[in-house]
Amino acid sequence: MYLNKVTGWKKSISIWMIFAILSVIIQSPQIFSKGYVLGVDSIFHMNRIYETMMQLKTGEFNYFISLFSYQQSARIVNAFYGPGMSYILGALLLLLGSWVKFQLVTSFLVNIIGAYGVYRIAKKLSMRDSLAILSGAIYMSTYFVASWNIAGSFTGIGNMLIPYVMYYGIGMLVDKKHNFSVLGLGLSMGVLLQTHVFSSLLATLVLLPCVIYAFIKTTLKKEFLFKMLFSIGIAILLSLNVWLGMFYLLKDNQLLQTVPLDLLKNAVYFLPEKGNGQANIGIVLSSLFFFQVINLIINWKNINNTIKILMTTGSIFLLVSSRFFPWSIFSKLFPALESFLQFPSRLIIVPTILLLVTFEYTCKYLKKEMVLVVLGIATFFSISIAQDRVMSRMTEWNSENVLASPNKKPSNISAKELRNIIRSSDLGKILDVVRKGTSDYLPLKEPLSNQDFELFDPYSKYWEYVINPNPNFEKKVSDGDIIVSWESGDEEIINVPIFKYEDTVIKDLSSGKNISVRTTDIGTIQLNANEVSAIRISYPIPLTIKISIFISGITFIICLSYTIINQVKKNI
Repeated sequence: MYLNKVTGWKKSISIWMIFAILSVIIQSPQIFSKGYVLGVDSIFHMNRIYETMMQLKTGEFNYFISLFSYQQSARIVNAFYGPGMSYILGALLLLLGSWVKFQLVTSFLVNIIGAYGVYRIAKKLSMRDSLAILSGAIYMSTYFVASWNIAGSFTGIGNMLIPYVMYYGIGMLVDKKHNFSVLGLGLSMGVLLQTHVFSSLLATLVLLPCVIYAFIKTTLKKEFLFKMLFSIGIAILLSLNVWLGMFYLLKDNQLLQTVPLDLLKNAVYFLPEKGNGQANIGIVLSSLFFFQVINLIINWKNINNTIKILMTTGSIFLLVSSRFFPWSIFSKLFPALESFLQFPSRLIIVPTILLLVTFEYTCKYLKKEMVLVVLGIATFFSISIAQDRVMSRMTEWNSENVLASPNKKPSNISAKELRNIIRSSDLGKILDVVRKGTSDYLPLKEPLSNQDFELFDPYSKYWEYVINPNPNFEKKVSDGDIIVSWESGDEEIINVPIFKYEDTVIKDLSSGKNISVRTTDIGTIQLNANEVSAIRISYPIPLTIKISIFISGITFIICLSYTIINQVKKNI
């Protein structure tokens, strides 16, 4: 095989090229249709990314409040949700200038980066090149990675990066002295924290058995502990703005939780079909997973400790992610999980990685050629299914609805007009046409229990207080603040579609004086209509937050520079 004859950067480029070709095959229906998948979570994240793009484009910055997105409502989202990655994606959107190009490029990058991450893990476990590539290809084609493209789910971005953190945990098990890269572990975790906090918590849970086993086995316990603390320190410095930003907001605000969901309903189930979502994983992965679990049980005595730990961890996460786990009981004992976890099926990413990369070890009784054939067939079907998912979305794109289900096209616009708007270089126009009342992190007056969430109905309130009245107000951005003006009517009290957090400053535009306001139950402001007709909304950034952003940025530049220099030296 050609790959066995090349090494170093030539081999790496060859692997990247293979994954690139497979990604193009998966995305080909969208490439040829020049279409866009506006999925269930797309509008929420499009607003986030549009916000950072516009801040970069105009030079009007505010780390906390949304100046250009979410109806310019001064809502806080990005400070809570992957601030570092949101600015990277904003820069990419600014560069590409089109939502269609942005989706194609980012989906392509998610595919190949995720696949290469799994390939690296497989090679760390001494898997053959052919099987390592097939493992990466299967991972690339799963719904859990494709969810960024198919549904606009940011979990897909997190799943792209999780393998790079797991790589260093597995390295601890494989190395005879249980050594690992301090910088590699710290940098990968720091980047993941700047992307998706839930994914970083999931990666931490996977690292735990690796760290515990390596610590028990190593004879250099003090050195191991020091290196681990050093890695944690790097990760904290890289994500310092994330932690301080969350602390700063949570200490003085009562924020609305994400929508609570039925955990059992959103857990993984196994059906003999192709698999069309995060919960229904389909016949290919179901077959591979159960084959691995049965192999683990039957051949327990013949499997080495490293593979036992990885396969056992994968099997436990497979159980916990599924409907076989008593989620109905757990949701009653720990109701916060309904909002924090929402989808137990998110946990399936762990067995997907661990049971794939250990496949060769559990099949030693089979001929090498047979293992290659089995994994090759699985890859073929998996890639085909992934392509079909994109094809289905393009069927919706070309339909009268245009948008991916369950979204509904606005009735006041034609399908052709909507497609043209999405393809337009006016990136903000689609956000004015397709709107959604997603209510995450809104400022409440008092805590809201999961039981009362449906009755409270924040989605409808968002439409009532923000989306519907917003056209009646003129908003513009100046010096990182939002200026809002309106024409006075007959109302005594006017509801202004602006959110008020504890440290949001609201001033009368004409006098420059602070004004006190009442707030609705979702945190939008109410004013006496006859007293003021224009206001300035600002959100001062504390010095500690500014310093934390600077420290995170400098730490990232130093770590990345050191990593690149080291890689260049190795390949010279």
